[in-house]
Amino acid sequence: ISVAAKLCLLASVALLISLENHDVDGAPRRTCYLPKTPENRAAFRTIRNKYEDLRFDGVEPWQNCSEKYLQLPKMDNLTKWEKMGAMELQLNLFIPVLQNQSETTFAKATSEVLEFLLPYREDLKVCMQHRPSHHQESGYLQGFKDGLQQFNTSNTEQSPKCLEAAVGMNILSLLQEIKGISLHHHHQPRHHSNN
Repeated sequence: ISVAAKLCLLASVALLISLENHDVDGAPRRTCYLPKTPENRAAFRTIRNKYEDLRFDGVEPWQNCSEKYLQLPKMDNLTKWEKMGAMELQLNLFIPVLQNQSETTFAKATSEVLEFLLPYREDLKVCMQHRPSHHQESGYLQGFKDGLQQFNTSNTEQSPKCLEAAVGMNILSLLQEIKGISLHHHHQPRHHSNN
């Protein structure tokens, strides 16, 4: 094989590698990275405890929120990519509620939580761009979406305060799901990335 042919072959390989790491519009594709845990984990627990105290101490209007609507749908049966998509949906619900929190007495803890959740959501969006094009959504994911919509609707219909309380009381559960997704992401072998 001639030198010119070798150079042409190398150029073709380099082009293929470049295309694999760029989006359709030609922009470089960012690396998928998810932080394992936030530095301010205590802030999540503070918010959960505060809302539990408000509700169980009989403080109005928190005492009027029905307990049966406080449970978030589970991600147990979702695949790796479905869990990432489900978490993005959950963050899209939780973040605006936290940003408009009415309880100023623990605004500092809320600010610390948002300092982690906002960039985490952006990191999650980047990772979702790496999802295999042939990935098929399962019925479990649709069930999660329906459950999350029910969680939102049922609490909002009672009162915006009830949705705020529901988000606050589930913030620690959200963190546990984030830790699970991140750990699975960091320990998942590359050849299983289409799960």
